Amino acid sequence: MSGLLVLCPSHQRPLEARRLYETFHRTATLPDTRLVFLVWADDATAQKYESNWMKSALRPEESMTARSNAGFISEDDGCDAVGWVADDNRFATVGWDEIVLHALRTVPIVFGNDVASPGSKPSHVFLDARIPRALGWFLHPDLVSTFHDDVFMHLGTGADTARPLGQNKESGGGVGIAYMPSVLVPHLYTERDNSANFQHDALVYQAWRRNEAEDDIAKAKRALRSGRNAR
Repeated sequence: MSGLLVLCPSHQRPLEARRLYETFHRTATLPDTRLVFLVWADDATAQKYESNWMKSALRPEESMTARSNAGFISEDDGCDAVGWVADDNRFATVGWDEIVLHALRTVPIVFGNDVASPGSKPSHVFLDARIPRALGWFLHPDLVSTFHDDVFMHLGTGADTARPLGQNKESGGGVGIAYMPSVLVPHLYTERDNSANFQHDALVYQAWRRNEAEDDIAKAKRALRSGRNAR
């Protein structure tokens, strides 16, 4: 596989975005690996994301989820794989993109070691681009800011899991997911009070699990059986 698009929604944090990009620039080794910052057009700091070397895309969508989904559609140029990171992630393993694409040849969703909670859940994620094309979304559109990692984990395993996954491990009825402990993508997350969004998103996630998850997994599996870069 070749062609990895990595998306990072960011809001009023151009310095954090620059620090992330600097680690990306030092560690990515494939010419077709791209990192694009998705910035709300009305962000007061939007112009500070612009530079000759850091790629940003101004989006009309205010919410992080909508911006990520629309950003994938607009930036998708037939890439084989798409990733999602936060602006408080950092890339620490040289050649991580080669490792990711190699892993995606055998399992369609992978995530690295975020150092904060290694292997527990994909706080960042990389997946075969046929999956979001088939689902019609990259991040579940009804979630505000949490439980995205739970959705990716469930798509991969078909079941809830709190234990670390072994490399290239599949579980349950999902499409397959792999934890890559040697790929370090540290997450410098600072705990914040997100109780309102958490309660909303918990209900959305539970409803998705009950009503739509099985069909979404089936859609993803059909897409993965289709030809490369199928739309």
